[in-house]
Amino acid sequence: MKRACGMEMTAVLVIFTILAVSHSFATRLKYGPDEPAHFIYIRSIATTFSLPPIAHKETPSERFVETHEGHQPPLYYALMAIPFALAKLLGADNTTIWRILRLANIPIGVAWIWTVYLLAKEYFGTSRYAAVVAGFVALIPTGCYMAGVINNENLITLLFTWALVFLLRFFKSGMMSRRESVSVGILIGLAILTKAQGFVLVFLLIVAAIAAFLRVGRAQFREVITRACVSLILAAAVSGWWFVRNWLVH
Repeated sequence: MKRACGMEMTAVLVIFTILAVSHSFATRLKYGPDEPAHFIYIRSIATTFSLPPIAHKETPSERFVETHEGHQPPLYYALMAIPFALAKLLGADNTTIWRILRLANIPIGVAWIWTVYLLAKEYFGTSRYAAVVAGFVALIPTGCYMAGVINNENLITLLFTWALVFLLRFFKSGMMSRRESVSVGILIGLAILTKAQGFVLVFLLIVAAIAAFLRVGRAQFREVITRACVSLILAAAVSGWWFVRNWLVH
Protein backbone atom coordinates (compact mmCIF):
# COMPACT_ATOMS: atom_id res chain seq x y z
CA MET A 1 0.00 0.00 0.00
CA LYS A 2 2.74 2.47 0.99
CA ARG A 3 4.73 1.65 -2.13
CA ALA A 4 1.65 2.10 -4.33
CA CYS A 5 0.85 5.47 -2.73
CA GLY A 6 4.48 6.48 -3.13
CA MET A 7 4.30 5.71 -6.83
CA GLU A 8 1.00 7.58 -7.13
CA MET A 9 2.43 10.68 -5.48
CA THR A 10 5.54 10.51 -7.63
CA ALA A 11 3.29 10.45 -10.68
CA VAL A 12 1.25 13.39 -9.33
CA LEU A 13 4.37 15.49 -8.72
CA VAL A 14 5.83 14.64 -12.13
CA ILE A 15 2.57 15.52 -13.90
CA PHE A 16 2.31 18.79 -11.97
CA THR A 17 5.90 19.66 -12.90
CA ILE A 18 5.24 18.96 -16.59
CA LEU A 19 2.09 21.10 -16.53
CA ALA A 20 3.85 23.95 -14.71
CA VAL A 21 6.78 23.90 -17.15
CA SER A 22 4.33 23.83 -20.07
CA HIS A 23 2.44 26.84 -18.73
CA SER A 24 5.72 28.63 -18.04
CA PHE A 25 6.85 28.37 -21.66
CA ALA A 26 3.39 28.80 -23.19
CA THR A 27 2.71 32.06 -21.33
CA ARG A 28 4.48 35.05 -22.86
CA LEU A 29 7.16 36.55 -20.66
CA LYS A 30 5.93 39.54 -18.63
CA TYR A 31 2.29 38.49 -19.10
CA GLY A 32 1.82 36.58 -15.84
CA PRO A 33 -0.31 38.30 -13.16
CA ASP A 34 1.58 41.47 -12.13
CA GLU A 35 4.83 39.90 -13.38
CA PRO A 36 6.62 43.17 -14.22
CA ALA A 37 5.85 44.50 -10.74
CA HIS A 38 7.17 41.34 -9.08
CA PHE A 39 10.24 41.39 -11.34
CA ILE A 40 11.06 44.98 -10.33
CA TYR A 41 10.89 44.04 -6.64
CA ILE A 42 13.23 41.07 -7.15
CA ARG A 43 15.64 43.11 -9.26
CA SER A 44 15.79 45.87 -6.66
CA ILE A 45 16.85 43.46 -3.91
CA ALA A 46 19.29 41.60 -6.18
CA THR A 47 21.02 44.69 -7.58
CA THR A 48 20.70 47.38 -4.90
CA PHE A 49 20.09 45.27 -1.76
CA SER A 50 17.10 47.48 -0.99
CA LEU A 51 13.33 47.42 -1.31
CA PRO A 52 11.86 49.27 -4.30
CA PRO A 53 9.82 52.48 -4.02
CA ILE A 54 6.07 51.90 -3.87
CA ALA A 55 4.16 52.95 -7.00
CA HIS A 56 0.64 54.27 -6.47
CA LYS A 57 -0.60 53.02 -9.82
CA GLU A 58 -0.20 49.78 -11.74
CA THR A 59 3.32 49.11 -13.01
CA PRO A 60 2.96 48.06 -16.68
CA SER A 61 6.64 47.44 -17.45
CA GLU A 62 9.82 46.26 -15.79
CA ARG A 63 11.56 49.44 -17.00
CA PHE A 64 10.18 51.28 -13.98
CA VAL A 65 12.09 51.57 -10.71
CA GLU A 66 9.01 51.72 -8.49
CA THR A 67 6.40 48.95 -8.29
CA HIS A 68 2.81 48.71 -7.10
CA GLU A 69 3.83 45.47 -5.35
CA GLY A 70 6.33 47.40 -3.24
CA HIS A 71 4.06 47.18 -0.19
CA GLN A 72 4.37 43.38 -0.11
CA PRO A 73 6.50 41.66 2.56
CA PRO A 74 9.96 40.76 1.21
CA LEU A 75 10.55 37.03 1.80
CA TYR A 76 9.53 35.72 -1.62
CA TYR A 77 11.43 38.46 -3.43
CA ALA A 78 14.55 37.94 -1.33
CA LEU A 79 14.54 34.24 -2.21
CA MET A 80 14.09 34.96 -5.92
CA ALA A 81 16.85 37.57 -5.77
CA ILE A 82 19.36 34.74 -5.32
CA PRO A 83 18.89 33.14 -8.79
CA PHE A 84 18.51 36.65 -10.24
CA ALA A 85 21.89 37.74 -8.86
CA LEU A 86 23.60 34.52 -9.93
CA ALA A 87 22.21 34.78 -13.46
CA LYS A 88 23.24 38.43 -13.66
CA LEU A 89 26.72 37.52 -12.45
CA LEU A 90 27.00 35.01 -15.30
CA GLY A 91 26.04 37.68 -17.82
CA ALA A 92 22.47 36.60 -18.54
CA ASP A 93 20.18 39.13 -20.21
CA ASN A 94 16.75 40.15 -18.90
CA THR A 95 14.87 37.60 -21.00
CA THR A 96 17.01 34.73 -19.75
CA ILE A 97 16.76 35.93 -16.15
CA TRP A 98 12.98 36.14 -16.47
CA ARG A 99 12.87 32.56 -17.72
CA ILE A 100 15.15 31.38 -14.91
CA LEU A 101 12.97 33.06 -12.28
CA ARG A 102 9.89 31.40 -13.69
CA LEU A 103 11.53 27.99 -13.58
CA ALA A 104 12.77 28.67 -10.03
CA ASN A 105 9.14 28.99 -8.95
CA ILE A 106 8.21 25.49 -10.07
CA PRO A 107 9.93 23.62 -7.18
CA ILE A 108 7.95 25.82 -4.79
CA GLY A 109 4.76 24.70 -6.51
CA VAL A 110 5.83 21.06 -6.36
CA ALA A 111 6.54 21.39 -2.64
CA TRP A 112 3.08 22.91 -2.21
CA ILE A 113 1.43 19.85 -3.80
CA TRP A 114 3.41 17.66 -1.40
CA THR A 115 2.10 19.66 1.59
CA VAL A 116 -1.43 19.28 0.19
CA TYR A 117 -0.82 15.52 0.33
CA LEU A 118 0.41 15.77 3.94
CA LEU A 119 -2.60 17.88 4.93
CA ALA A 120 -5.05 15.46 3.31
CA LYS A 121 -3.28 12.52 4.94
CA GLU A 122 -3.62 14.21 8.33
CA TYR A 123 -7.33 14.76 7.70
CA PHE A 124 -8.29 11.39 6.21
CA GLY A 125 -5.70 9.26 8.00
CA THR A 126 -4.89 7.30 4.85
CA SER A 127 -2.29 7.78 2.12
CA ARG A 128 -4.60 6.60 -0.66
CA TYR A 129 -7.19 9.34 -0.17
CA ALA A 130 -4.43 11.88 0.38
CA ALA A 131 -2.87 11.01 -2.98
CA VAL A 132 -6.26 11.43 -4.68
CA VAL A 133 -6.72 14.88 -3.12
CA ALA A 134 -3.19 15.93 -4.10
CA GLY A 135 -3.80 14.68 -7.63
CA PHE A 136 -7.03 16.65 -7.88
CA VAL A 137 -5.36 19.86 -6.67
CA ALA A 138 -2.38 19.31 -8.98
CA LEU A 139 -4.71 19.21 -11.98
CA ILE A 140 -6.43 22.52 -11.18
CA PRO A 141 -5.23 24.75 -14.06
CA THR A 142 -4.71 27.86 -11.93
CA GLY A 143 -2.34 26.03 -9.58
CA CYS A 144 0.07 24.74 -12.20
CA TYR A 145 -0.21 28.00 -14.15
CA MET A 146 0.77 30.12 -11.15
CA ALA A 147 3.64 27.76 -10.37
CA GLY A 148 5.10 28.57 -13.79
CA VAL A 149 5.18 32.36 -13.48
CA ILE A 150 6.77 34.90 -11.15
CA ASN A 151 4.35 35.45 -8.27
CA ASN A 152 4.49 35.45 -4.48
CA GLU A 153 1.29 33.36 -4.36
CA ASN A 154 3.50 30.31 -4.87
CA LEU A 155 5.34 30.73 -1.59
CA ILE A 156 2.35 31.77 0.55
CA THR A 157 0.35 28.70 -0.53
CA LEU A 158 3.28 26.44 0.38
CA LEU A 159 3.87 27.96 3.82
CA PHE A 160 0.14 28.28 4.59
CA THR A 161 -0.61 24.65 3.72
CA TRP A 162 2.45 23.41 5.59
CA ALA A 163 1.36 25.27 8.73
CA LEU A 164 -2.15 23.85 8.36
CA VAL A 165 -0.75 20.32 8.64
CA PHE A 166 0.45 21.04 12.19
CA LEU A 167 -2.61 23.10 13.11
CA LEU A 168 -5.01 20.36 12.00
CA ARG A 169 -3.06 17.83 14.07
CA PHE A 170 -3.26 20.18 17.07
CA PHE A 171 -6.98 20.70 16.48
CA LYS A 172 -7.70 16.97 16.25
CA SER A 173 -5.51 15.63 19.03
CA GLY A 174 -5.51 18.50 21.48
CA MET A 175 -1.74 18.14 21.81
CA MET A 176 1.27 19.74 20.17
CA SER A 177 4.86 18.76 20.85
CA ARG A 178 7.57 21.30 21.54
CA ARG A 179 9.05 20.74 18.09
CA GLU A 180 5.66 21.19 16.45
CA SER A 181 4.98 24.43 18.31
CA VAL A 182 8.35 25.77 17.15
CA SER A 183 7.63 24.67 13.57
CA VAL A 184 4.20 26.32 13.62
CA GLY A 185 5.63 29.58 14.94
CA ILE A 186 8.36 29.72 12.31
CA LEU A 187 5.96 28.83 9.49
CA ILE A 188 3.44 31.46 10.56
CA GLY A 189 6.19 34.06 10.79
CA LEU A 190 7.51 33.17 7.34
CA ALA A 191 3.99 33.21 5.89
CA ILE A 192 3.42 36.71 7.27
CA LEU A 193 6.74 37.77 5.74
CA THR A 194 5.49 36.48 2.39
CA LYS A 195 1.99 37.95 2.22
CA ALA A 196 -0.52 39.53 4.58
CA GLN A 197 -2.78 36.47 4.28
CA GLY A 198 -0.33 34.77 6.62
CA PHE A 199 -2.10 36.56 9.49
CA VAL A 200 -5.05 34.20 9.00
CA LEU A 201 -2.84 31.47 10.47
CA VAL A 202 -2.68 33.37 13.76
CA PHE A 203 -6.47 33.21 13.99
CA LEU A 204 -6.44 29.51 13.07
CA LEU A 205 -3.83 28.82 15.77
CA ILE A 206 -6.08 30.46 18.36
CA VAL A 207 -9.06 28.40 17.14
CA ALA A 208 -6.98 25.21 17.32
CA ALA A 209 -5.82 26.10 20.85
CA ILE A 210 -9.41 26.66 22.02
CA ALA A 211 -10.47 23.34 20.47
CA ALA A 212 -7.49 21.63 22.12
CA PHE A 213 -8.43 23.07 25.51
CA LEU A 214 -12.03 21.85 25.14
CA ARG A 215 -10.73 18.43 24.19
CA VAL A 216 -8.15 17.89 26.95
CA GLY A 217 -9.82 19.90 29.71
CA ARG A 218 -8.21 21.80 32.56
CA ALA A 219 -5.71 19.06 33.36
CA GLN A 220 -3.46 20.06 30.44
CA PHE A 221 -4.60 23.66 30.09
CA ARG A 222 -1.18 25.06 30.93
CA GLU A 223 0.58 22.88 28.34
CA VAL A 224 -1.89 23.84 25.60
CA ILE A 225 -1.52 27.55 26.36
CA THR A 226 2.27 27.26 26.60
CA ARG A 227 2.56 25.56 23.21
CA ALA A 228 0.27 28.11 21.56
CA CYS A 229 2.16 31.02 23.15
CA VAL A 230 5.50 29.62 22.00
CA SER A 231 4.16 29.54 18.43
CA LEU A 232 2.82 33.11 18.66
CA ILE A 233 6.04 34.46 20.18
CA LEU A 234 8.16 32.79 17.50
CA ALA A 235 5.87 34.08 14.75
CA ALA A 236 6.26 37.59 16.15
CA ALA A 237 10.04 37.16 16.43
CA VAL A 238 10.34 36.01 12.82
CA SER A 239 8.06 38.61 11.24
CA GLY A 240 7.91 41.49 13.73
CA TRP A 241 10.93 43.34 12.38
CA TRP A 242 9.07 43.96 9.11
CA PHE A 243 6.35 45.94 10.86
CA VAL A 244 8.84 47.85 13.00
CA ARG A 245 10.70 48.76 9.82
CA ASN A 246 7.48 49.94 8.12
CA TRP A 247 6.54 52.02 11.16
CA LEU A 248 9.95 53.70 11.18
CA VAL A 249 10.05 54.29 7.41
CA HIS A 250 6.46 55.28 6.74
